[in-house]
Amino acid sequence: MNYLIAEIFGSLQGEGRWTGRPATFIRFATCNLKCAWCDTPRQAAGKSTTLDAVLKKVADLGNGSVVVTGGEPTIQTDLGVLVKALKARGLWVALETNGLVDVPELALFDYVAASPKAAFSARYLAGRHLTRADEVRIVAESESIADFCRAIRKRIQAENWYVSPLDDGKGRIHYRRAFNLLRKLNRHLDPGEPPWMLSIQTHKVLGLR
Repeated sequence: MNYLIAEIFGSLQGEGRWTGRPATFIRFATCNLKCAWCDTPRQAAGKSTTLDAVLKKVADLGNGSVVVTGGEPTIQTDLGVLVKALKARGLWVALETNGLVDVPELALFDYVAASPKAAFSARYLAGRHLTRADEVRIVAESESIADFCRAIRKRIQAENWYVSPLDDGKGRIHYRRAFNLLRKLNRHLDPGEPPWMLSIQTHKVLGLR
């Protein structure tokens, strides 16, 4: 059983609810979207890696938490087999997904972070997406995506909602744009709704992977 892997490495979770948590990242190659600012375009082809090799690398890195990310993990064959193997070793396992594939394997994860992409809003608004996550993080591609953010909030059940600054891949992270979007969203919340929060990629601030 083989998986198409871009890289496996140890670092800190830099975003969302578990910011600062030491973890091993299993970054899958390939995706069902093509974002201009993707974290892993240079590794898009990936390397075919056996299940045993993945598990050995995770064990060697020695972290008690694993984040399955991408690319897009939910389009990988036999994802559930990998997650079950990780959990059988007593590991806490989280998923980072763009949310366009609502797969049975979601129930296996300890934590699910969805990151819908406004550039592909038509696909999300057509109803082809997961309907539950622990957190949702939306990259502030522009300040004009507030309507998309609000629409996603009505379509996905989640406890925590984040706006993330866009890293344009050219050495600039657009913090002010994210802050302005955040303020716009929080001005129009229904009573009792949890606020949108800012999620900064702290691993990049710290110069980590």
